[in-house]
Amino acid sequence: MKKTIQQKVLDIIRDLSRSEKKLDDHTLLSVKYLDEGIIDSFTLVEMIATLEQRFGIKFSAGELTSQTFRTLAGVITIVEKNLAEQKK
Repeated sequence: MKKTIQQKVLDIIRDLSRSEKKLDDHTLLSVKYLDEGIIDSFTLVEMIATLEQRFGIKFSAGELTSQTFRTLAGVITIVEKNLAEQKK
């Protein structure tokens, strides 16, 4: 079975997270991951690099500083947008 972008991103976050919190997918997608301690600022850099490598994309400075990028649902939206733009 082929994993969705959402599943791939969640897998990446779970692999990188040093948090003891075990959150369900819905909660993990909606909370602000830095504020909740799911990942820290050091891990954020690793998350960005991993996502860029895994999906073959490059986040813009505007995307990285946007309100959208503060939740995993938003990160997934940005990844999907970048992938769609690559296909054009």
